[in-house]
Amino acid sequence: MKRVFVWTIQHTGTFFAGYIISLGFPKDRRVYPFGSLAERHQKLGHLPTNSAPIRDFSDYCPTNDKKITAEWFDKYVVSLVTDHYSAIKDELYSNIDLENIDLFIAHEHHHRPGTQLLESLKKHKPDNVSFIIPMRDPLLSLHTKLWREYEVYKHPETATPKFREELATRWIKLYHDFLQLPKENIFLFPIDTPDLCNEKSRIKLCENAYKFCNISFGDTPKNAAIKWKLRNSTLVAAIDRNETSAPVWTEFKEAYKTRNIGYVKDRLGIEFSILQKSESLKKLLEQVGYRDLLWW
Repeated sequence: MKRVFVWTIQHTGTFFAGYIISLGFPKDRRVYPFGSLAERHQKLGHLPTNSAPIRDFSDYCPTNDKKITAEWFDKYVVSLVTDHYSAIKDELYSNIDLENIDLFIAHEHHHRPGTQLLESLKKHKPDNVSFIIPMRDPLLSLHTKLWREYEVYKHPETATPKFREELATRWIKLYHDFLQLPKENIFLFPIDTPDLCNEKSRIKLCENAYKFCNISFGDTPKNAAIKWKLRNSTLVAAIDRNETSAPVWTEFKEAYKTRNIGYVKDRLGIEFSILQKSESLKKLLEQVGYRDLLWW
């Protein structure tokens, strides 16, 4: 069984990256359960290894400075399918026969800098577990987080300037964490670099991700790469939740696309300013194909 862990900063293409990789096998031969792995550990009564204020999946899956292995993945990830979904009597996952599964994909977010999981990936290449890490323009991922979780345009009191400063500062650290990992240990999967407007570049990126995971790149994932279109699920969620506020979302996206720096700074000036000061982040993003982002 192929084991793939899609590890992400929030709102950087988690579901999309997992979806692309999942196409390597037919539906009845793969498992891709959604939802937070950390929350499943909590619901099963598992205790975290520390009491940090920002909880992270790493708090439930100690690596003890060792490399990630298939045994680690099965213990802290695969077991959650049989244990968690059996506990809540979910027939979709609780009755899965893992003997007949060829691909198991999991995804989780990286919430706190410098976790055990990160330290393991700094030092060791995982055995029989492939880590896929999507990348997205940090300002756009911050915009999505502030919109989805706080709706700062309509309810600014839910995210104070101090909170937003702390969030943007932590965001930069999270990006540094991922972008400085040894490239042989993980696969970085940018979803919005300029070259992805080119069909051949999209195919090549997906093909390389498959090669990294040691999965055959067939016609199904190739066709998905060809048809790859930007579809922001957060916009859909925002419209479902509050139709009257959705135009603000689309206005920001259009302003960003047309490089209307005045509009963008008016909406996300705090985040824009903090990102703009991070020269090291700009250099790291350049290494994976980003060019002249608006906040540079």
